[in-house]
Amino acid sequence: MDNEISTAGSIGATVLDLPLNRSEAVTTDYSPDDEDLDEAAAAAAAASEATRDTLADGLVASLLRPCVDRLDASVQCTRLSQLDLKLQLDSLATELKRLSLAQQDYLFATTSISSPQLPVSADKTISSTATATTKTTTDTCVLLDGYARRLCDARAKIAVVGNILESTQVLLLLVVVLYLIFLVYHIL
Repeated sequence: MDNEISTAGSIGATVLDLPLNRSEAVTTDYSPDDEDLDEAAAAAAAASEATRDTLADGLVASLLRPCVDRLDASVQCTRLSQLDLKLQLDSLATELKRLSLAQQDYLFATTSISSPQLPVSADKTISSTATATTKTTTDTCVLLDGYARRLCDARAKIAVVGNILESTQVLLLLVVVLYLIFLVYHIL
């Protein structure tokens, strides 16, 4: 029986000796030194920097770069189309000037030739026909001059739109550079 009491006493002692709070039971004598703290801080900084780099690269690669590339390609395509249109308008303006000069030469030739040769008759049919021909030739010359003016106006508008596109492209590149500087500044 004494054995039973001693066993019970030892069991009771072990139960009572256990701490009630588990945090009291887990105590270690480990104290990190400065090298461990520096290594941990360096690892955390590297992980943070890698995360920021990945995030910045992801934003630039997935959002900004495709948008800028599409806009840049559209601007380049538009500028090439405008250059082609400008060249065609220049050739058309040159052709209109040539036609206008040819008509003016024809008008001058018909007026100088028809004036002395027109006989004065009683019915005046020849002179009225000659003046009608001269009038239609003059009207045609005026119409071509109007078209030439319209072409010059169209060329001026194309030049203005081209300048706007060029300045827009420069501003777009400036925004991209500023965004990249912003990302680099926040990463560092």
